[in-house]
Amino acid sequence: MSTTFGKLIKGLMILSAFTTPLSCEDIHSFIVNCDECYELRPEETEVLLRFTINKENPEVYFELYSGDVDNGTLIYSGFASNSEVKFWLQTNSYYSIKVFYKSKGRNIIVIDGTTVKLKYDKSSCSTPCYTISGDKLDGRIRY
Repeated sequence: MSTTFGKLIKGLMILSAFTTPLSCEDIHSFIVNCDECYELRPEETEVLLRFTINKENPEVYFELYSGDVDNGTLIYSGFASNSEVKFWLQTNSYYSIKVFYKSKGRNIIVIDGTTVKLKYDKSSCSTPCYTISGDKLDGRIRY
């Protein structure tokens, strides 16, 4: 009997390893905020770009790409003087940002990328709807 029980426990542990989310983003995708769930399929969504704006960098130059910074398509380049800027971008696409800073006389480049994912959820809210994840690009400098 103990052998059967041991096999059952081992089987449950293996099953839980395959069904447990592997990252914070995966865990977040299990929690649906119904206030941010769209009944109609959105083709575009607001994507938040974050910057470090301070005395040394009151304004920063940045480039926004569809795809990777190295081989993607430049879709916008310009300056930001606010710590957050929003862009309307297509869902289910990969975007990246390249931000140029000065810090203590040195040039620093920050790069970040994300896939703006659209997911159809049938059961978390009162009606089936679409949720969006990956709608933030963090171009802040880390000290």
